[in-house]
Parts: sequence; C-alpha cells; structure tokens
Amino acid sequence: PKSVRHFFKREAYFIMRVVVTARADLSGRVTTPGGMVHLLEVCRNLQALGHEVRLFVGSEGRYQGRLPFPLVYVPMIPIRKLNTLSFPFFLFWYLLGWSLVKRPDILYENTNSYSFATLAVAKLLRIPHAMHVHGFTPDEMRMGGHGWMRVALVCFFECWNVRSSDALFW
Repeated sequence: PKSVRHFFKREAYFIMRVVVTARADLSGRVTTPGGMVHLLEVCRNLQALGHEVRLFVGSEGRYQGRLPFPLVYVPMIPIRKLNTLSFPFFLFWYLLGWSLVKRPDILYENTNSYSFATLAVAKLLRIPHAMHVHGFTPDEMRMGGHGWMRVALVCFFECWNVRSSDALFW
C-alpha cells in the first residue's frame, strides 16, 4: 500500500470529503484519553488542511466539548462483549447509507480490533481506504490474557485490513 501522504498530497489542490471511523471512548470515563486526543487531533489537522471531515465513532459516552466537525455516534449494544462486536455491524450500515448519499473521497480508519466495516464499504463502493495502524493488536491481547479464539479472530481481521487497505500509516 502507498503512504497516506500520497492521497492527501495528490488531492491537496481541492477539498476532499474525508470520513474518519473509530471506536474510542470520547467521554474519557472508560479508558485513558490518549487515543481520543490523538483521534481528534487527526480530524482537526485534516480539517485545517481544508478538507471536509466527518467522524463516525462508537463511544461509551458523549464528548463534552465542542468540535469543529460533525460527529456521528454509531450505536453499540451496551452489554460487555456484545458492544465490541455490535460496533462494526452498525458502522457498516451507517457508513454504507451515508456514503451512498454523500460519496466521500476517502475512508480513513483508526484501527479497531474487529474492523471490517470501513474496508468493506470502501471496497463495495470503490472508495480509497486509509488505515492508521497503532501496533499489532493480537500481541497486545496475548499479553493481556485474552483467549486464543478471540486473538485469532482479531488477527484475521487485522491481517485482512492491512493487506487490503490502499494506504497504511503509523
């Protein structure tokens, strides 16, 4: 895959419609705010470059501040284990519907353990897909004591995303 800079430099002379997808706790109550801060910085930086940004996020709570870009909360089933699996399912349908109407120029995905939705919509509608890789999630899961079946499932999705994405960066 090419560098994500390739996409943003090539399109630097006109405004792109960028859709960013992520599962992050925007409330800061459930997890540490590092991932949330990084995600919002990426969105603000893309917008500062003149691009139209929309963030689709699965979050345990609402963001308390004001954001200069639209935010779409993707529903999750609020039951442990089901919320992790329900987010990609709902994200697929929300993203597919919005993309059919608004036709984004690029889908930018912040790594998610069971992510198939953003890449599936990108391939289905032939929209370029860029993925931000933060690390190899299965290694982190093994250290955290997760079972082999869950690690294997995450490994499958992560490998599929890395092989199929149009651009990767970390």
